[in-house]
Amino acid sequence: MYNAFTQIVFRLTCCLLLGLSPVLSFAGIVVVNGLSHEHSMSTGEIEQGVLIIKNNGSTPEAISVYQKDFSFNHNGETFYEEIGTNARSNGNWMVINPLSFVIEPEDEIEVVYEIRVPKDDSLKGTYWSVIMVEPSSELDTSNQKFTVNINSVLRYAVQIITNVNRTSDSLKVDLDFINIEIVKESGKNFLIVDAQNNGDVFLKTEMGVEVFDLNGVSLGVFRSRRGRTYPGTSKRYVVELPDLENGDYQSILVADSENDEVLGVQLVLEISDD
Repeated sequence: MYNAFTQIVFRLTCCLLLGLSPVLSFAGIVVVNGLSHEHSMSTGEIEQGVLIIKNNGSTPEAISVYQKDFSFNHNGETFYEEIGTNARSNGNWMVINPLSFVIEPEDEIEVVYEIRVPKDDSLKGTYWSVIMVEPSSELDTSNQKFTVNINSVLRYAVQIITNVNRTSDSLKVDLDFINIEIVKESGKNFLIVDAQNNGDVFLKTEMGVEVFDLNGVSLGVFRSRRGRTYPGTSKRYVVELPDLENGDYQSILVADSENDEVLGVQLVLEISDD
């Protein structure tokens, strides 16, 4: 049965030979200064940013840096595709240096990227892609007779967001509800809201639902975590509802996207044991 709250994000399956002991090794590489970087720019403008990579491990690490287009949907699917696949990719606007290096234990390396927005007046809104940072250490085979070494590569996808002419009055801000339903999980009721960004700019949205009792008295406002959507992507928001008796409750659902848009709709919440 599909569970609205459980998303399988990683599965590692390994077969171990009889009599051999497994060793699982993880790289000590971290991106120190965040996994998303936002730039507000105009057409024809050039701007630099930096990723700070640190090796917290005890051995040197070889690092590869490359680009991907990135998108996702409310079903929990994430897509990393070739640069230029996404119509709103900014990947071809960037120059990155260095693309590979070796970082010693406890050292930090700066990866500098330069964004060059084309001189194209038709560009407006949000464009984005990701810079992938990936350890590329080779498998240690020195103890193959006694040990199976499994290298689990931890990749970082750093989102690089370019807002072009963000203050333009012609930008469309459009967040649509594509599905709203109540799901019961572990004896609790949750309001599931799937919303799609059909506008020109990326949004950081929080869903809030105000619930009223049968006498019209507010029982409070209940909120989801704030989540981001890019143009053309969708996201699932989960609101935990209060403990309610079975019945129909009037409510108001509000999507607050940090002053870009406040969208409200009236709902009837049907609470039952089914």
